[in-house]
Amino acid sequence: MRYVDIVIALTAGIVLSTAVGRIAAGGPSEVSAQALYSRQAALEADLTRVAQAMPAGRFYFKPTPEASSFGQVITEIATKQHAQCAQMRARPNALLDAGLSGRDGALARLQQSFEFCRPAFASLNELNALDRIGPPADPAKSRVQLLTELMSDTALTLGQLSLYLQLSARP
Repeated sequence: MRYVDIVIALTAGIVLSTAVGRIAAGGPSEVSAQALYSRQAALEADLTRVAQAMPAGRFYFKPTPEASSFGQVITEIATKQHAQCAQMRARPNALLDAGLSGRDGALARLQQSFEFCRPAFASLNELNALDRIGPPADPAKSRVQLLTELMSDTALTLGQLSLYLQLSARP
């Protein structure tokens, strides 16, 4: 993954967050619910591509001893996505268990989290975007805020994993 790809991923997250902030503030926006859904689908595809690009033998690569490994970061984003979408969908946050371990299990859990979150994004529309989500979610946050925070986390994780992938290839 090139440095430019990382910068693009991070910039996309910032631009998206700014646009969504305008929606939440009631200001003018060029971002529709369908646009957010499309952007999330693109993030899913990019994150999946980067996650699958890491060879099995390097899947638990750490850039420094105290950092999370590549595989741990995949598992963390899958768990966070699933938990946040469970709040959005008012569903129990069932433990993700792909029945697999290691690289295959982490990749399967990532895909499960994407599949679980798609209905939360698909249900977003201009009429319900500013609806507050009750407990266990933060009651001060709207539906669109929660989803865009999730998208921002996904974009940042994509940048982080792209960097891990690049560093892992160094001798």
